[in-house]
Amino acid sequence: MRTAKTTLFDELTGERKFLYKSEVDSLIQVAESGRKFKLRNSTLILTMFRHAFRVSELCDLQWKHISFNEKKMFVKRSKNGISKHQAIEGEEYTRLKDLKAASSSEYVFSSERGGKLDRGAISKLLERLGKIAGIEMKVHPHMLRHGCGYFMAVQGLPLYTIQSHLGHRDASNTLIYVNTVGLPPATIDWNL
Repeated sequence: MRTAKTTLFDELTGERKFLYKSEVDSLIQVAESGRKFKLRNSTLILTMFRHAFRVSELCDLQWKHISFNEKKMFVKRSKNGISKHQAIEGEEYTRLKDLKAASSSEYVFSSERGGKLDRGAISKLLERLGKIAGIEMKVHPHMLRHGCGYFMAVQGLPLYTIQSHLGHRDASNTLIYVNTVGLPPATIDWNL
């Protein structure tokens, strides 16, 4: 029987299993300075982080899942997660519109040949960009999903909001984000 994870740190090594938002921003900046696929790669990172996509979910994302008129994206969850529409706004909306204008593929994040990017290509891309960005640990796709949950927990958003955004059916899966962040300092009155 699998035991539930309690935090986003490896119990043996103490290594972090998520990216801070500043690290996500660095990845985006490095992707934007690349030679090829600047828009695709930077938008991929932003979208993966904001919507807490698993890599397989992102690979399967198609243009038919995005409504630019409604500014919504249908996030189809795997692993028996809860799929739903999520808002696309600001920088992400603009990037996706630009990417769509330059695309002839049915997939939002396509390869040079127009097919969907595969998990391996995204993993290699993030690992390479992470090294260039100076992130000291090996960056892998799921760190963006965990980074999103962590970022939401740091803001003090309610557990059910984080649970809904990540598509968790069971709130116990979402507790790792709250446990990693801990209680905000104002929660404990040490003067009693």
